[in-house]
Amino acid sequence: EMSPTIAPTTLDYKIQEYVRNTIIMEMGFSSENIGALSEEGNKAQDRAFRWVSNMKLNDELELYTDKRILQQYSLLAFYFSTSSGEELNSTVSWNRDDEWMKSPNECEWFGVICDKNGSIGGLELNDNNLQGTLPPEIGILSSSLSQLLLRNNNISGSIPRNIGDLSQLTELDLSSNDLSG
Repeated sequence: EMSPTIAPTTLDYKIQEYVRNTIIMEMGFSSENIGALSEEGNKAQDRAFRWVSNMKLNDELELYTDKRILQQYSLLAFYFSTSSGEELNSTVSWNRDDEWMKSPNECEWFGVICDKNGSIGGLELNDNNLQGTLPPEIGILSSSLSQLLLRNNNISGSIPRNIGDLSQLTELDLSSNDLSG
């Protein structure tokens, strides 16, 4: 016997559209390739979009700024891209991921360092068994990220070009990974 499901409300769709548009504006997506953000997809970006959209639904709407939408989307695209499993229900490879996707405040997530204004100033995830690739969404943090410390993990692939856009970056350690570029 199937249990009934609750149909999404108009507000749900409006919130998802708002989150989608906020991300599109920041990432410079065109309307043709916005299929990259979907409710059905299983890529890191799709999973991050779904999580941020759902948090906005459950959180105090007036406290949820564009900055927080973008920070959480960027961090979650990173999280899903550097987890060993691509499937939605797969186990995360990270040694520690305290509070990631448990706390609505990204500044409480393990390895995330924020300033007094709630802007992300650092990601310190050395020796944490990150596996996968660095997503271009890391560039969303260009105006605040000063430390990106990911030494001694299992990150592979090429370094995203927009790491060069991280204008505040003063400390970068990607050593002991399998990165190119």
